[in-house]
Amino acid sequence: MRIIIILLVMILVYIIAKSLFSKSAKKSDRNKMDIKYCKYCKAYVTSNELCSTTNTEYKNCKNYK
Repeated sequence: MRIIIILLVMILVYIIAKSLFSKSAKKSDRNKMDIKYCKYCKAYVTSNELCSTTNTEYKNCKNYK
């Protein structure tokens, strides 16, 4: 009887741990953004804010220092 209870508890803990880890992995993949170094701004920015990709003059960029 004790063995059955211990096995059920272990299975329950495994299912709970598996569900917790799978949710956290999915969130990090969706929120991940590609970060690159902009040579004009001299800062790390996301790839959609690079001066060369937005075709703006780098002195008008909000990240320019």
